[in-house]
Amino acid sequence: MNKPMDKSWINLEYRLDESYVKGANEFLKFAMANKLPGSEIYCPCTKCQNIKLVQEKVAYEHIIVNGFLRNYKNWIYHGEPLCTDGRDNDAARRPNLESSICDDMVGMIHDAFGIPNMDDVVDDEPSQTMEGGGKQFLLDDITWVQAHRYVLMNFNAIASFREKHVTLLRSERPRAGEHQICRIHNETFHIWFMDHVKQLRQTSNAQISPEVEILSAGPDQWGRRYTGYVINGFRFRTKERESKRKTQNSGVLLNASTTSFASARDRNPVEGDVSFYGVLTDIIELRYTNDLKFVLFKCDWIDNNAGRKIDEFGFTLVNFKHLLYKENRLGDEPFILASQAQQVWYVQDSLEKDWHIVVIMTPRDVFDVLAKEHMIEPQVEPYNGQHLDDNIFTNDEDSAWVMRAVDGATIDVNIVEDDDVDTESDDDVDTESTESDDDVDTESDDD
Repeated sequence: MNKPMDKSWINLEYRLDESYVKGANEFLKFAMANKLPGSEIYCPCTKCQNIKLVQEKVAYEHIIVNGFLRNYKNWIYHGEPLCTDGRDNDAARRPNLESSICDDMVGMIHDAFGIPNMDDVVDDEPSQTMEGGGKQFLLDDITWVQAHRYVLMNFNAIASFREKHVTLLRSERPRAGEHQICRIHNETFHIWFMDHVKQLRQTSNAQISPEVEILSAGPDQWGRRYTGYVINGFRFRTKERESKRKTQNSGVLLNASTTSFASARDRNPVEGDVSFYGVLTDIIELRYTNDLKFVLFKCDWIDNNAGRKIDEFGFTLVNFKHLLYKENRLGDEPFILASQAQQVWYVQDSLEKDWHIVVIMTPRDVFDVLAKEHMIEPQVEPYNGQHLDDNIFTNDEDSAWVMRAVDGATIDVNIVEDDDVDTESDDDVDTESTESDDDVDTESDDD
């Protein structure tokens, strides 16, 4: 009796792991065993999904870059006999024509934006609450790009790649102004970075760190969504979650050192400190591997030109009818890292109802935040990778900034989990998962 093939490598997170590469080669050796040299095989990567016929070399690249379909364990399209006990057959069923057309359309979108398809084929529904808090969900293409791009623009380990890309853009576009270079860099770096690292791996002996490899491939298409988060001494909740409560915890402040442009043709940008005010609309965990994750805040940001003013008493007022981004476009930058956020309250002006006075909050000590909470065992892994520099690019119709968020003290981080009930009173209880010594706590809304 032939020894069963080891297929455990399919589930490995790091696709440059020696076991994963060895498994991929053994799979291709098995798939090509009864074929003539140069024959094509169905590609089992997460993008091709056993629909496209490709050469062996192409299949290998796809399996490494895109990942192997995780529930395709009965390799019936590659010479393995069909399982008769019903196990592992679901993934072997090829999609119907309608599904194939949809997959091809999605594939074209992903190719255009350099988005690797994440197809872990999770058994649970995307909205099902997972153990440890949060809800798993599928990132749409625009959100994937916006969040991934922000991480890349803020990660120290790839600063040299960012500088190289900007230098390349300047050499390719000698007549372009810095405003245009910043915009193109912001919109295209993630695509160039993925291709550049891939090229380095194939054509040179350059030593590429595992971190760079992982970041260049992009995060999973599946993320986790939360409605509350505790960090830097502040308890944040999303605007939607807050609507069910008496307290306000959705106001966000980002202090940044910026490079501003008077116009698109301005070749002498001015450095300065700018505060950005927003409302928290979403909290997502972006996962590159189990050990490399980022928590990001998505906010509705006030347009500082039309939606912010300072009154005669020195108070800052903002107007939520004037937002920086009015549509969810690919080039928008609604995300910041959770670690960069400070908290503010917005108090409606009694005379001008559309304007709100900004009240900057003082962070509470971690013991104040957790004083009323009952400690239980941790349910989530500690996060890694929040050690970033703080360069981001944003732009609107008339001006663009290079924003460098001001560094601040960071405390243990708690994720506020939700039962997501339709109605909620002050007596309802949330669970929270801490990030470091990480106790998961229960929270009462008496605060």
